[in-house]
Amino acid sequence: MDRFVDTVETLLQIDLTKFEQVLVVDDSSGEKLETWCETKDGIRYQRGPQENMQAARNQAINSLSTEVVTFIDDDVYCPEDFGDRVRSRFEEGDDLVAAGGPCPPVAEQTDYGVCDFSTLSITRVGTIYGDASTLIPEEAIYVDTLKGANMSFLRETLREIGGFDTGYGGHSQREETDVFARISEFGRICYDPNLLCYHKEKGDEFTPELFTWRFRNHGRFVRKNFGLSASVLALFMLFFRLCGSPESVYQLVFEKYVQKRPVPISKCILSFFIGVLKY
Repeated sequence: MDRFVDTVETLLQIDLTKFEQVLVVDDSSGEKLETWCETKDGIRYQRGPQENMQAARNQAINSLSTEVVTFIDDDVYCPEDFGDRVRSRFEEGDDLVAAGGPCPPVAEQTDYGVCDFSTLSITRVGTIYGDASTLIPEEAIYVDTLKGANMSFLRETLREIGGFDTGYGGHSQREETDVFARISEFGRICYDPNLLCYHKEKGDEFTPELFTWRFRNHGRFVRKNFGLSASVLALFMLFFRLCGSPESVYQLVFEKYVQKRPVPISKCILSFFIGVLKY
């Protein structure tokens, strides 16, 4: 996958004049994107911190001066008037601190899930229910979390909570959920079908490391936001619930023996312990 091509395609499909400021924070090692941005009016370019995605996002937060900051992945398709749609959502929303929308894949995918949820929620033991890749409500709803590929925030509120936590490692899963768990104390989070974007089809990117980091970062997320006792209960729930994220033991068994993926079940459980203990 060519990240340069993805980024250019994403930028060109949107009417960038609808945004007060457009900032590209580039954590790649090449120079093609910088050269391209220099030829485009209205696009600011910055070399990223070369640490992780959270650090790059924090750099953007501190570099901008707008009331609302919008993050979109470099591999999504958004409506041309996406800037107007985001602005309207915040103008209409009471006590709104964040907003986003569905982000399904472009290509149709087979859904192997056994559960269907009408919202995006976080329980008091950190389990996440619902999926922005499949949930497209008929009207805007209020939720606990959003898809990281398509999310907007009140910038000063995001700064007030310290931005994104750079302590999440590996594939950096849960760093976005962590932000929503903290920012929800300041206002509401809106999930609006009018803010729908599409993720490009990347194929199956499964790796055993992705799973182990998911569980390690989840352990950190639960310990940080809900405490040690909730972490113990979250571990207990891994063996008894059928649905939710991260995968329960039942879901891991399904992945390994039905979908024939090399899921490291014991390493996932151990990684959760490590995430809890190392926070």
